[in-house]
Amino acid sequence: MPDKHKPYISAALLCGLILATPAQAGLPDGVRAMIEAARDDGNAETLAAVIRLARQTNPQDTAEIELIAWSDSRLLRPAPQAATLGLAASQLPSLAMAAAPPEAIWDGEGELGGFLTTGNSDSFGITAGIKLTRDMGRLKHSLTGRADYQEANHKVTREFYQLGYKGDLKLSERAYAFGLAQFESDHLAGFDQRWSVGSGVGIQLAKSETFNLRIEGGPAFRHTGFTDGTDEANFSGRGAIGIDWRLREGLRAKQDASIYTESGATSIQSTTALDAKLMSKLSARFSYSLRYESQPLPGSVGTDTVTRASVVYDF
Repeated sequence: MPDKHKPYISAALLCGLILATPAQAGLPDGVRAMIEAARDDGNAETLAAVIRLARQTNPQDTAEIELIAWSDSRLLRPAPQAATLGLAASQLPSLAMAAAPPEAIWDGEGELGGFLTTGNSDSFGITAGIKLTRDMGRLKHSLTGRADYQEANHKVTREFYQLGYKGDLKLSERAYAFGLAQFESDHLAGFDQRWSVGSGVGIQLAKSETFNLRIEGGPAFRHTGFTDGTDEANFSGRGAIGIDWRLREGLRAKQDASIYTESGATSIQSTTALDAKLMSKLSARFSYSLRYESQPLPGSVGTDTVTRASVVYDF
Protein backbone atom coordinates (compact mmCIF):
# COMPACT_ATOMS: atom_id res chain seq x y z
CA MET A 1 0.00 0.00 0.00
CA PRO A 2 1.46 3.43 -0.94
CA ASP A 3 2.62 5.50 2.04
CA LYS A 4 0.55 8.56 0.93
CA HIS A 5 -2.69 6.68 1.75
CA LYS A 6 -1.71 5.66 5.28
CA PRO A 7 -2.50 9.02 6.95
CA TYR A 8 -6.02 8.91 5.51
CA ILE A 9 -6.56 5.33 6.71
CA SER A 10 -5.29 6.17 10.19
CA ALA A 11 -7.47 9.27 10.33
CA ALA A 12 -10.53 7.28 9.27
CA LEU A 13 -9.85 4.63 11.90
CA LEU A 14 -9.34 7.28 14.55
CA CYS A 15 -12.62 8.96 13.68
CA GLY A 16 -14.44 5.65 13.75
CA LEU A 17 -13.00 4.76 17.15
CA ILE A 18 -13.83 8.19 18.61
CA LEU A 19 -17.40 8.10 17.32
CA ALA A 20 -17.83 4.55 18.61
CA THR A 21 -16.68 5.46 22.14
CA PRO A 22 -19.66 5.91 24.49
CA ALA A 23 -19.61 7.45 27.94
CA GLN A 24 -20.13 4.24 29.87
CA ALA A 25 -17.28 2.16 31.35
CA GLY A 26 -15.88 -0.81 29.48
CA LEU A 27 -14.66 -1.23 25.92
CA PRO A 28 -17.35 0.00 23.47
CA ASP A 29 -18.89 -2.56 21.14
CA GLY A 30 -17.81 -0.58 18.09
CA VAL A 31 -14.16 -0.59 19.14
CA ARG A 32 -14.33 -4.28 19.96
CA ALA A 33 -15.82 -5.04 16.53
CA MET A 34 -13.07 -3.08 14.72
CA ILE A 35 -10.32 -4.88 16.64
CA GLU A 36 -11.86 -8.29 15.93
CA ALA A 37 -12.28 -7.42 12.24
CA ALA A 38 -8.63 -6.33 11.95
CA ARG A 39 -7.49 -9.44 13.82
CA ASP A 40 -9.52 -11.81 11.66
CA ASP A 41 -8.33 -10.08 8.47
CA GLY A 42 -4.79 -11.18 9.31
CA ASN A 43 -3.10 -8.01 8.04
CA ALA A 44 -0.35 -7.16 10.53
CA GLU A 45 -0.11 -3.45 9.66
CA THR A 46 -3.85 -2.88 9.90
CA LEU A 47 -4.03 -4.70 13.23
CA ALA A 48 -1.12 -2.67 14.60
CA ALA A 49 -2.81 0.60 13.58
CA VAL A 50 -6.11 -0.41 15.15
CA ILE A 51 -4.43 -1.47 18.41
CA ARG A 52 -2.51 1.82 18.66
CA LEU A 53 -5.62 3.94 18.03
CA ALA A 54 -7.76 1.85 20.36
CA ARG A 55 -5.22 2.40 23.13
CA GLN A 56 -5.20 6.15 22.49
CA THR A 57 -8.98 6.49 22.65
CA ASN A 58 -9.54 3.90 25.42
CA PRO A 59 -6.41 3.91 27.60
CA GLN A 60 -8.35 2.50 30.55
CA ASP A 61 -9.17 -0.65 28.56
CA THR A 62 -5.65 -1.54 27.37
CA ALA A 63 -5.71 -5.02 28.92
CA GLU A 64 -9.01 -5.89 27.27
CA ILE A 65 -7.81 -4.53 23.92
CA GLU A 66 -4.72 -6.73 24.02
CA LEU A 67 -6.73 -9.78 25.04
CA ILE A 68 -9.14 -9.38 22.13
CA ALA A 69 -6.35 -8.71 19.62
CA TRP A 70 -4.34 -11.73 20.71
CA SER A 71 -7.10 -14.22 21.46
CA ASP A 72 -6.52 -15.92 18.11
CA SER A 73 -3.58 -18.35 18.52
CA ARG A 74 -2.65 -17.86 14.86
CA LEU A 75 -1.40 -14.37 15.79
CA LEU A 76 1.07 -15.57 18.42
CA ARG A 77 4.12 -14.89 16.31
CA PRO A 78 7.88 -14.97 17.03
CA ALA A 79 9.58 -11.90 18.51
CA PRO A 80 10.61 -10.27 15.15
CA GLN A 81 6.97 -10.12 14.01
CA ALA A 82 5.83 -8.84 17.39
CA ALA A 83 7.63 -5.61 16.58
CA THR A 84 5.67 -5.39 13.32
CA LEU A 85 2.48 -5.41 15.39
CA GLY A 86 3.71 -2.59 17.60
CA LEU A 87 4.13 -4.77 20.72
CA ALA A 88 7.21 -5.69 22.71
CA ALA A 89 8.29 -9.32 22.42
CA SER A 90 8.08 -9.60 26.20
CA GLN A 91 4.31 -9.05 25.98
CA LEU A 92 3.68 -12.24 24.01
CA PRO A 93 3.90 -14.69 26.95
CA SER A 94 1.71 -12.51 29.17
CA LEU A 95 -0.91 -12.13 26.46
CA ALA A 96 -0.92 -15.85 25.76
CA MET A 97 -1.33 -16.55 29.47
CA ALA A 98 -4.14 -14.01 29.71
CA ALA A 99 -6.05 -15.73 26.91
CA ALA A 100 -5.60 -19.16 28.51
CA PRO A 101 -7.81 -20.34 31.38
CA PRO A 102 -6.22 -20.08 34.85
CA GLU A 103 -4.47 -23.21 36.06
CA ALA A 104 -4.61 -24.67 39.55
CA ILE A 105 -1.49 -23.87 41.56
CA TRP A 106 -1.45 -27.23 43.32
CA ASP A 107 -3.47 -30.37 42.80
CA GLY A 108 -3.30 -33.78 44.40
CA GLU A 109 -5.09 -36.22 46.67
CA GLY A 110 -5.72 -36.91 50.32
CA GLU A 111 -6.15 -40.45 51.71
CA LEU A 112 -7.66 -41.63 54.99
CA GLY A 113 -8.46 -45.06 56.39
CA GLY A 114 -8.74 -46.86 59.71
CA PHE A 115 -10.21 -49.69 61.76
CA LEU A 116 -11.35 -50.47 65.32
CA THR A 117 -11.97 -53.86 66.96
CA THR A 118 -13.19 -54.74 70.47
CA GLY A 119 -13.90 -58.00 72.31
CA ASN A 120 -11.33 -60.77 72.36
CA SER A 121 -8.86 -58.34 70.84
CA ASP A 122 -8.81 -54.59 71.31
CA SER A 123 -7.10 -52.89 68.42
CA PHE A 124 -7.31 -49.84 66.28
CA GLY A 125 -5.34 -48.34 63.45
CA ILE A 126 -5.27 -45.31 61.22
CA THR A 127 -3.58 -44.58 57.91
CA ALA A 128 -3.35 -41.21 56.21
CA GLY A 129 -1.55 -39.94 53.15
CA ILE A 130 -1.29 -36.85 51.00
CA LYS A 131 0.21 -36.11 47.60
CA LEU A 132 0.56 -32.62 46.10
CA THR A 133 1.87 -31.72 42.66
CA ARG A 134 2.49 -28.47 40.86
CA ASP A 135 3.19 -28.64 37.13
CA MET A 136 4.94 -25.51 35.86
CA GLY A 137 5.66 -26.71 32.32
CA ARG A 138 9.28 -27.84 32.28
CA LEU A 139 9.44 -28.09 36.07
CA LYS A 140 7.15 -30.18 38.28
CA HIS A 141 7.14 -30.22 42.08
CA SER A 142 5.81 -33.17 44.11
CA LEU A 143 5.24 -33.40 47.86
CA THR A 144 4.20 -36.64 49.58
CA GLY A 145 3.35 -37.65 53.12
CA ARG A 146 2.33 -40.90 54.80
CA ALA A 147 1.50 -41.90 58.40
CA ASP A 148 0.49 -45.34 59.73
CA TYR A 149 -0.28 -46.06 63.37
CA GLN A 150 -1.63 -49.29 64.84
CA GLU A 151 -2.20 -50.71 68.31
CA ALA A 152 -3.26 -54.22 69.37
CA ASN A 153 -4.12 -54.96 73.02
CA HIS A 154 -2.59 -51.60 74.00
CA LYS A 155 0.71 -52.42 72.32
CA VAL A 156 2.03 -50.46 69.36
CA THR A 157 2.34 -52.82 66.41
CA ARG A 158 3.08 -50.26 63.69
CA GLU A 159 4.32 -46.68 63.70
CA PHE A 160 5.54 -45.35 60.39
CA TYR A 161 5.98 -41.77 59.10
CA GLN A 162 7.28 -40.56 55.76
CA LEU A 163 7.71 -37.15 54.12
CA GLY A 164 9.21 -36.53 50.70
CA TYR A 165 9.89 -33.92 48.03
CA LYS A 166 10.75 -34.52 44.37
CA GLY A 167 11.44 -32.08 41.56
CA ASP A 168 11.34 -33.12 37.88
CA LEU A 169 12.95 -31.03 35.14
CA LYS A 170 11.75 -31.91 31.65
CA LEU A 171 14.61 -32.57 29.21
CA SER A 172 12.59 -33.83 26.26
CA GLU A 173 9.17 -35.22 25.51
CA ARG A 174 9.98 -38.42 27.45
CA ALA A 175 13.16 -37.75 29.46
CA TYR A 176 13.57 -35.70 32.64
CA ALA A 177 16.13 -35.04 35.37
CA PHE A 178 15.08 -35.23 39.00
CA GLY A 179 16.19 -34.44 42.51
CA LEU A 180 14.61 -35.78 45.70
CA ALA A 181 14.76 -35.62 49.49
CA GLN A 182 12.96 -37.95 51.89
CA PHE A 183 12.53 -38.52 55.61
CA GLU A 184 11.32 -41.81 57.14
CA SER A 185 10.74 -43.15 60.64
CA ASP A 186 9.81 -46.78 61.28
CA HIS A 187 10.52 -47.92 64.85
CA LEU A 188 9.46 -51.53 64.30
CA ALA A 189 11.78 -51.80 61.28
CA GLY A 190 14.65 -50.73 63.51
CA PHE A 191 15.30 -47.07 62.70
CA ASP A 192 14.11 -43.84 64.28
CA GLN A 193 15.03 -41.72 61.30
CA ARG A 194 16.38 -42.13 57.82
CA TRP A 195 17.25 -39.23 55.55
CA SER A 196 17.70 -39.82 51.82
CA VAL A 197 18.73 -37.43 49.04
CA GLY A 198 19.29 -38.34 45.42
CA SER A 199 19.24 -37.25 41.82
CA GLY A 200 19.26 -38.85 38.40
CA VAL A 201 17.39 -39.24 35.14
CA GLY A 202 13.96 -40.66 34.39
CA ILE A 203 12.42 -41.91 31.15
CA GLN A 204 8.72 -42.12 30.30
CA LEU A 205 8.63 -45.45 28.45
CA ALA A 206 4.89 -45.35 27.83
CA LYS A 207 2.58 -42.34 27.91
CA SER A 208 -1.09 -42.44 26.97
CA GLU A 209 -4.52 -41.75 28.41
CA THR A 210 -4.80 -45.35 29.62
CA PHE A 211 -1.26 -46.48 30.43
CA ASN A 212 1.87 -44.73 31.73
CA LEU A 213 5.21 -46.34 32.59
CA ARG A 214 8.34 -44.59 33.86
CA ILE A 215 11.72 -45.72 35.17
CA GLU A 216 14.36 -43.76 37.10
CA GLY A 217 17.95 -44.24 38.13
CA GLY A 218 20.75 -42.32 39.79
CA PRO A 219 23.02 -41.92 42.83
CA ALA A 220 21.76 -41.28 46.36
CA PHE A 221 23.02 -40.66 49.88
CA ARG A 222 21.32 -42.00 53.02
CA HIS A 223 21.84 -41.40 56.71
CA THR A 224 20.09 -43.79 59.11
CA GLY A 225 19.67 -43.47 62.87
CA PHE A 226 18.85 -46.89 64.32
CA THR A 227 16.78 -47.62 67.44
CA ASP A 228 19.84 -49.11 69.21
CA GLY A 229 21.54 -45.69 69.16
CA THR A 230 23.93 -46.33 66.27
CA ASP A 231 23.84 -44.54 62.96
CA GLU A 232 25.10 -45.15 59.45
CA ALA A 233 25.75 -43.02 56.36
CA ASN A 234 26.29 -44.47 52.90
CA PHE A 235 26.30 -43.57 49.25
CA SER A 236 24.01 -45.83 47.24
CA GLY A 237 22.41 -46.37 43.89
CA ARG A 238 18.68 -45.80 43.50
CA GLY A 239 16.26 -47.19 40.95
CA ALA A 240 12.50 -46.72 40.69
CA ILE A 241 9.53 -47.70 38.56
CA GLY A 242 6.05 -46.21 38.34
CA ILE A 243 2.97 -47.58 36.57
CA ASP A 244 -0.44 -45.93 36.19
CA TRP A 245 -2.95 -48.08 34.31
CA ARG A 246 -6.58 -47.21 33.70
CA LEU A 247 -8.20 -50.64 33.46
CA ARG A 248 -11.59 -49.21 32.55
CA GLU A 249 -13.70 -46.15 33.28
CA GLY A 250 -13.57 -45.53 37.04
CA LEU A 251 -11.03 -48.27 37.78
CA ARG A 252 -7.29 -47.61 37.96
CA ALA A 253 -4.26 -49.68 39.04
CA LYS A 254 -1.01 -48.10 40.27
CA GLN A 255 2.41 -49.48 41.11
CA ASP A 256 5.30 -47.55 42.67
CA ALA A 257 8.54 -49.25 43.69
CA SER A 258 12.07 -48.15 44.55
CA ILE A 259 15.31 -49.90 45.44
CA TYR A 260 18.41 -48.58 47.21
CA THR A 261 21.52 -50.68 46.99
CA GLU A 262 24.76 -49.92 48.81
CA SER A 263 27.77 -51.78 50.16
CA GLY A 264 26.41 -54.95 51.75
CA ALA A 265 22.80 -53.76 52.07
CA THR A 266 19.66 -53.43 49.97
CA SER A 267 16.34 -51.71 50.72
CA ILE A 268 13.18 -52.19 48.66
CA GLN A 269 9.83 -50.43 48.93
CA SER A 270 6.79 -51.30 46.82
CA THR A 271 3.15 -50.22 46.85
CA THR A 272 0.42 -51.66 44.63
CA ALA A 273 -2.95 -49.89 44.67
CA LEU A 274 -6.35 -50.32 43.05
CA ASP A 275 -8.63 -47.25 42.93
CA ALA A 276 -12.37 -47.52 42.28
CA LYS A 277 -14.19 -44.23 41.73
CA LEU A 278 -17.22 -43.68 43.94
CA MET A 279 -18.14 -40.21 42.70
CA SER A 280 -16.50 -37.35 40.83
CA LYS A 281 -13.71 -36.67 43.36
CA LEU A 282 -14.01 -39.58 45.80
CA SER A 283 -12.51 -43.06 45.32
CA ALA A 284 -12.07 -46.25 47.33
CA ARG A 285 -8.49 -47.54 47.47
CA PHE A 286 -7.15 -50.99 48.31
CA SER A 287 -3.38 -51.15 48.54
CA TYR A 288 -0.60 -53.54 49.46
CA SER A 289 2.82 -52.27 50.57
CA LEU A 290 6.02 -54.22 51.05
CA ARG A 291 9.27 -53.12 52.69
CA TYR A 292 12.41 -55.25 52.60
CA GLU A 293 15.68 -54.61 54.48
CA SER A 294 18.49 -57.06 53.73
CA GLN A 295 20.25 -56.27 57.04
CA PRO A 296 17.66 -55.75 59.78
CA LEU A 297 18.67 -55.18 63.39
CA PRO A 298 18.62 -58.17 65.75
CA GLY A 299 15.04 -58.75 66.85
CA SER A 300 13.58 -57.24 63.67
CA VAL A 301 12.45 -59.09 60.58
CA GLY A 302 13.61 -58.05 57.14
CA THR A 303 10.20 -57.96 55.45
CA ASP A 304 7.13 -55.93 56.45
CA THR A 305 3.83 -55.84 54.60
CA VAL A 306 0.80 -53.60 55.07
CA THR A 307 -2.64 -54.01 53.53
CA ARG A 308 -4.78 -50.86 53.55
CA ALA A 309 -8.39 -49.95 52.73
CA SER A 310 -9.02 -46.22 52.52
CA VAL A 311 -10.94 -43.47 50.79
CA VAL A 312 -9.19 -40.94 48.56
CA TYR A 313 -10.32 -37.40 47.77
CA ASP A 314 -8.92 -35.72 44.64
CA PHE A 315 -8.47 -31.94 44.56
